[in-house]
Amino acid sequence: MNQEIETNLKVLLKKLTNHSTGEKSWRGILNSPFCVTLVGGVLLALISGMVTQYNAEHTRKREIALEELHQKQRFIDSFCTNIEKYLALSYGVRKREIWINAWQSQPERDKQRYGDGRTFDETSKKWEEDARYWVEHSPGSALAVIYTGKLLFTNPAIAKKFDKLANNFDLYGRTTDFKILDENYDQIAGDLESVTSLMEAELHKD
Repeated sequence: MNQEIETNLKVLLKKLTNHSTGEKSWRGILNSPFCVTLVGGVLLALISGMVTQYNAEHTRKREIALEELHQKQRFIDSFCTNIEKYLALSYGVRKREIWINAWQSQPERDKQRYGDGRTFDETSKKWEEDARYWVEHSPGSALAVIYTGKLLFTNPAIAKKFDKLANNFDLYGRTTDFKILDENYDQIAGDLESVTSLMEAELHKD
């Protein structure tokens, strides 16, 4: 199409150069089938180009929106699994860690027994084994998963739930109190269910 238009324009310019400049001559050229065909071809090319560009942009935006939708769905599908696995691997490690830290400086520590009947040294060895297993099989940082969710889901209600989860996980990893550990564990489990429901609702709305 472009080469044909260029050829026609060259022919028209040649005619204009060789033709008289009188009003009658100009009208004759402009009203000629050749000129009408040329102008129509130029307009058709412009319109066709605009339509093509619009369709390409619309397709690109639709593909981006679809990929974002799939990315959110993949996150939801793995979110609960990753968090639950993190809790399952870390809970026993954290409990033994708290117990060990509480007794390691006490002179009577060798007389103490952990909940499963193990001595201090046996509990320390078990903690090392479980901590190594946690590192080797960990789904990754729970906080990293939560922050990824905040980037994908910007709804204020969901962001608030993610912030609460992050705070509870931070305390879960730092506390030296069994009761607080259990409370954080239960709060995380409850918030996990509610934030997943909110994410699914937003996904279906989109």
